[in-house]
Amino acid sequence: MFLKKRKAQQKGFYLIPTIQLSKNKYIRWKKIAQELNLSKKANQRLDWIIYYHTKTNKNASLTCRHFGIKRSHWYYWKNKFDETKLRTLENQSTKPNKNREKEYTPLQYERVVKLRKKYLRYGKEKILRKYKKNTQKIIKLVSGKFNVLFKYLVCIIIPKRIKEL
Repeated sequence: MFLKKRKAQQKGFYLIPTIQLSKNKYIRWKKIAQELNLSKKANQRLDWIIYYHTKTNKNASLTCRHFGIKRSHWYYWKNKFDETKLRTLENQSTKPNKNREKEYTPLQYERVVKLRKKYLRYGKEKILRKYKKNTQKIIKLVSGKFNVLFKYLVCIIIPKRIKEL
């Protein structure tokens, strides 16, 4: 570990070990990074920060030139860095928090399929007008979701299924 152990001191009946942290915090950071098994990129970012503090006397432009990185990239990681939590240098997931769900009901899907089969040569705008004429009450409830339904059903799925028939 990154701790240096010395002989224990005796106080009364107890032996108290004297533990001293490494005086150089940059060496301590590197050892902690090894123990945490940080990725190569996170270790590289840690090297940037150590170089910035030690070699260049906190000069960002020299650090960026030395490592060949953009200043905006450097400042992004410098601001994100927390010396108590070295995991802040790891890449974070870019996966969205919420996935899109289907924005149409099975009933809408069936109705569009029927219209598409009945009027094979109509485009999506004409089918949309026909759908609105037939089912005015339902469309008002789901007006924003209707375009997504048509893009998905009329343009992609239904023509493929009709070709298969």
